[in-house]
This record gives sequence, structure tokens and C-alpha cells, in this order.
Amino acid sequence: MLSLASIGLLCFISYTSSHWVPEMENIKHFEGDMVLDPDQRKAVLNGYGSIIGGRWPNNIVPYEMSRINKQGQVMINQAIEQYHKHTCLKFVPRTNQREFLSFYHGDGCSSPVGYQQFRMNEISLASGCFQLGTVMHEIGHSLGFYHEQSRPDRDKYVTIVWKNIQRINGQDMSYNFNMHTLNTINSMGEPYDYESMMHYDSTAFGGGRVTILTTDKNKQNVIGQRNGFSKGDIAQLNKMYPCPGSVTPKPTQLPRCSPGQDINADCPLWAKSGYCTSANFWQSMNQLCCKSCASLSTAKPAATSALPQCTEGVDIDKECPNWAQKGYCTDPTYTKGMMRLCCKSCASECKDKDVNCEEWAITGECKKNPDWMLKTCRKSCKVCAEPCIDFDANCVSWASKGECKNNPDWMLKYCRKSCNSCPAACEDNDINCAAWASTGECKKNPDYMLSTCRKSCNVCVGCVDNDLYCPDWAKTGECTKNKDYMLTACRKSCKAC
Repeated sequence: MLSLASIGLLCFISYTSSHWVPEMENIKHFEGDMVLDPDQRKAVLNGYGSIIGGRWPNNIVPYEMSRINKQGQVMINQAIEQYHKHTCLKFVPRTNQREFLSFYHGDGCSSPVGYQQFRMNEISLASGCFQLGTVMHEIGHSLGFYHEQSRPDRDKYVTIVWKNIQRINGQDMSYNFNMHTLNTINSMGEPYDYESMMHYDSTAFGGGRVTILTTDKNKQNVIGQRNGFSKGDIAQLNKMYPCPGSVTPKPTQLPRCSPGQDINADCPLWAKSGYCTSANFWQSMNQLCCKSCASLSTAKPAATSALPQCTEGVDIDKECPNWAQKGYCTDPTYTKGMMRLCCKSCASECKDKDVNCEEWAITGECKKNPDWMLKTCRKSCKVCAEPCIDFDANCVSWASKGECKNNPDWMLKYCRKSCNSCPAACEDNDINCAAWASTGECKKNPDYMLSTCRKSCNVCVGCVDNDLYCPDWAKTGECTKNKDYMLTACRKSCKAC
């Protein structure tokens, strides 16, 4: 029971913090801003395992911030400077590492927790998140930090005012204040830290009412600060990431063939096209196509033998469409060569048609004015098709256990392929498909035709939404106002399948 003094404090305490932002209270995310994979989510719900996630190897954290505006980039750079100043972590611009931080302009502040092999950590930063401590907080999650008030010893230091925790869209937000066990989290032996940048604000999920009271009354207006590191944050970080010598991870290495071996079935064709002796492809070819290039010189060709760089909308090699279909445009083994040869086949349709698109998108025009924006500003509104791939090695297993429905916030972003949340490739796998379809074979021989001749049999598009905004747009009537886009991108929400 709260004491009279505590009740009095509830009446007079400042209800808002100059540092806590509402974008950190997203009901889709665990504790408001943590994006957990299914294993982490299960560990939390069942009280076992660790939600801290893995540590970044060698203290190196590759990152990219191509999907965020200049204001956000400035704040991210300032946050990274603080990590460099106080820890032995080294943030490096990403080349083609598979594990990295990717900052983007989202609809809130959020981050996955910790490092995991084969995973990109997408850190969402809305405009309201562009303050130093908030960016540092979200980076902290990606490094493995959890929220301070979730510690198993927290009841000695704070009291949760459960009655003040609000319901949002009928959902009780109390679960965000659950206390975890020693088996779930690890504070590295550091004492409870009121001043941690990872602590909730006193009015978190309270709609302006106090939800956390500090045992030490002098700390009431301290919790939830987003100015930067506390001494405890720095101490804990340096225990998580001690300071041995660090080595920048090398870009993903090409596989190496043995003498007389070709790693790729296309090697004979590439050799015939002259790529074994091209300055641009010589090194890759001699690592992938030992058999096909064996009779040719292994000495590095002169620069004069370099192939030209293709221009936008042009393929230099007639095989480009086939290679693109095999995924070479996005495979790190072949990407560099494909970008020189196959500009048309590897080109993205993800383009803006107006120089103002980025700014309009930032101010919310994609939702406010979708009829114009979704046609004119596809890139800025993020309505372009994404690669149908899984970003985590566990996706197939998680999908088989029902996680696509149980944890869609994570799964539909990182496990698109396993969750069937992207449209199947609309293609025929036999040159006779069109002729067969015209004679009714799609109905006569469906077992073969519907898998081999998807395009000609018109069975390409699955009943899925290809954009997270689809349900919202459908509710506002966009299915009838903007049919050309909606009935393709939002088939499920528009009930078009």
C-alpha cells in the first residue's frame, strides 16, 4: 500500500519529462521499444533464457544510415561519438557485412535486442526520437541492454503504481512493467541505477500520470533521463564489451574453388564471355571458376581489359535477366559484378518522382495523402517490393511453430520468406507455358501447370499485404480511391483475394 507521503508526491510531481518521448511507448513492441525475436520473446514470457542477446564480436559494430534524413544522421553520429568516447566499441560504416545496424525513419523509437548472426538490426527513429539520449538508448538495446526497471531487485528501489498504468486500444499496458528473473537478465554486477539512460520515465505508459515512484525521493525527477550515459551505463557497457585489441571485420569473403572445380554452374558461360581475363572480374572468376578459367592466364589483367560500367536502364550482358532471377543482384558473392553489367535487371523500381518526397514522407504525407504519395514517392513511402528473403537462420523453424501469427511484429519484417509475407515471383519456368495455358492446360493439368506456369495461369499473387500501412489505408477507403496500387499491394486488407 502507498504511504500518505507517496500519495502526496503523486499529486505534486512533475508529470512530464523533458527527455522521455511518447514514441517510446509503442504497443506493438515489448516494453514499448524492444523488438524481440521469437526465442527472446519466449524466454521473457516463460522466465528463462536471456533477452540481452549476443555480443558484437571483437567490439565492432558495422552500421548504415542511408534510410534516414540529415537531421537524424547528425544525431546518430553524435550518439556514436559518445560510445567511442566512453567505451572500446568501434562503430564502422558497413561494407557488405551481414550483421549490422540499419537506422531508418520509422513511426517510433525501437530496436532489436543484441547481436545475432545473419541478422540486420533495424533501429527505427521517428522525428520525435532525434535527441541524443534517445538515440543512445536505442543503440543500447542493439548492444544488449534491457530496461533498468525490469531488474529482479527493482522493488527495493521503485514502486510501480499499477492503477495509473493506462489501457491503449483496450489493451492493458501493465505487462510492460513486469519484473524479470536473474535467469532472464544480467546487470553485470552493477547496482540499480536511477540515472541510467535505460530507465523508464516516472510517467511511462501513464498518459501523464505517475507510474513509477522512487524509494529515494531525490531521484524521482531523475529517472527517464535521455541526456546520455550515466556512470553506471558506462561501467556496465565496459563489462559487456571489455577492451582487448579490436580488429575491423573483413567484408564477406568469396568462396574459393579447388583446381579443376567450378563453384557456379554459370562459370563456362562467364568464361566464354571473357570475364576470366577482365580486370573487373578476374579475381572473382579465379576464386569461383577454377575449371573454366584454367586454360587462361592467371596473371592479373591490365586495366585496359576492364569491362565498361553499364548505365541506368541498360544491361551489358544478355544473360543479366537470368542471373538476376537467380538472386545474383543481392548475393554478396556476385553483387559487385552485377552492378557493372546488369543495371537494368538489377535496377529497383523503388524511386521517387519528386525531389520533395523525402520531406513529405517525414511529415506524414504517405498516410495523409496516399493517392498522390504512393504513386509519386514510392521510395520515401517505403511501398517498393522488398527481397523475399529471411534475415535469420531460425525463420523456417519459427514459422513452423506458428510465430508468424504469434509474433508478427518481428516475423513479418525479418522472416518474409518463411511467413509467406511477400508475393511469389510471377514467372513461367517453361517457354511453352503461354501456349499450354491458351489451350486450357491450367485446368486440365493443374498439378504441373500451377507450379511451372504461374504467370500464364495467373496464379502469381498470394493473399497478403505488402505494406504495414495497408490495414490503415483500407479503413480510410483507399481500396476504392486508389485501386491501381491498393488492389495489388494490399490484396488482403482490400479483400481482393
